[in-house]
Amino acid sequence: MHAAQRRAAVHSSDMRVTSIGHAGFQIETTAGSIVCDPWFNPTFFGSWFPFPRVDTVDFAALRDARYLYVSHFHRDHLDPVALADHMSVDRRHCSAS
Repeated sequence: MHAAQRRAAVHSSDMRVTSIGHAGFQIETTAGSIVCDPWFNPTFFGSWFPFPRVDTVDFAALRDARYLYVSHFHRDHLDPVALADHMSVDRRHCSAS
């Protein structure tokens, strides 16, 4: 299965859920969108890398997300470099931790 097919996860008239690699998801609704656990860059000296590949992620859509959810602060669920590079700082955020 190709990455584009995997990313086409769930569609309905009210909600669309898209995989953005590893544990990450983008959830789009008529009320706004949320990005969950974004991780796009290698970590731990390059020994951990995002899988599946994230080269098809629509970073413009991520920048427009209204909310950011981080389940916990491990490097494979939170990518500070990607947040600084690809996401607007004007958003609400929440964390389970």
